[in-house]
Amino acid sequence: MPFEYEPPATAELRQGEIVGPIVELRAAHPAIEIAEGVVPAVDSIKHRMMVIITADCDLLRDFIERERPQRERGLPNLLNHILLIDMYSETEIAGAWPSGFGHRERRHALRNQNERFHCFPKAKIRGSASEVEALHMDFKNVLGTPPQALYQGLASGQIIRHALIPPLFLQDLTHRLYGFLSRVGPDYE
Repeated sequence: MPFEYEPPATAELRQGEIVGPIVELRAAHPAIEIAEGVVPAVDSIKHRMMVIITADCDLLRDFIERERPQRERGLPNLLNHILLIDMYSETEIAGAWPSGFGHRERRHALRNQNERFHCFPKAKIRGSASEVEALHMDFKNVLGTPPQALYQGLASGQIIRHALIPPLFLQDLTHRLYGFLSRVGPDYE
């Protein structure tokens, strides 16, 4: 079975859904305490494409609660943040390799043989003439963003739903991602 993306979702956000662009607002000086009444300096970072990695069950519960009138919402079912990972094109990932990453390390990463990186080949979207370029992920680049910001971006057309990663490949991706994130650092004492 050749790799082929599924069409994007139309209602709730889905795990494995590729969306973008996402604009992240980040404090320009996060370590400095801001005095009351002072507007902090903020940097705007544009992420061209990202994949949603929050679990489908949590996304569905959050969506259902958001559809209810506000006075009836169950706060435990609302998500504070949705987790996303940057997705890079072939040229973008070339500029994102860690320093000291040689030809051998890049080759391993491009073949999904490096635990920090994951790649998907260029592929068609099932039932469409559209294609999605080859996409690469660096598991160190995870972003949490409020769901309402994503839904507002989708409603206004500022964020586009591109495609869904097929379940079999999504399962492999999530196992690799959480394997990387669950590493235990060395004891430096």
